Amino acid sequence: MLARGMQLLQRANANKTRTYELEHCTLSTCNITTSYYYYRVSLPANAAFLALFSISLLGFLVTYAVTRRATAFTFAFVAGVALEVIGYVGRIQSWQNQWGQTGFLMQIVCLTIAPAFMAGGIYLCLRRVVYAFGPENSRISPEAYTRIVRPPLPLSWI
Repeated sequence: MLARGMQLLQRANANKTRTYELEHCTLSTCNITTSYYYYRVSLPANAAFLALFSISLLGFLVTYAVTRRATAFTFAFVAGVALEVIGYVGRIQSWQNQWGQTGFLMQIVCLTIAPAFMAGGIYLCLRRVVYAFGPENSRISPEAYTRIVRPPLPLSWI
């Protein structure tokens, strides 16, 4: 039992030492395969996505401010697009330091979660799409879409 504990302690110390060494890496001092990505993150591509998602976020906010309609849809898409913006900021931070953990964690968490919010917003619109194309063309009633996808909390707080 004691031997197993010592092995775990040695492994933890080795990981701390390795993490400390990699925090001070640069492109000229460390091999790119030791970074979180194993490749050089593209600054132009990530800056373009950051700009596009920022414009989309601004568009959703302005549209909602003018119309005050589709609150749940707007909330879902604003949350999703805001997470995308944060994720691409993290990718740009990772371009500056491929071995930094902060940018990597920002992008991996935010860019993974963001599409779920956008999918939720799309599902909330399905009822209106069914009404637009005719309820007789849908296998389930238009109201069922909102009941199935509806969040468990009331949206009155939004």
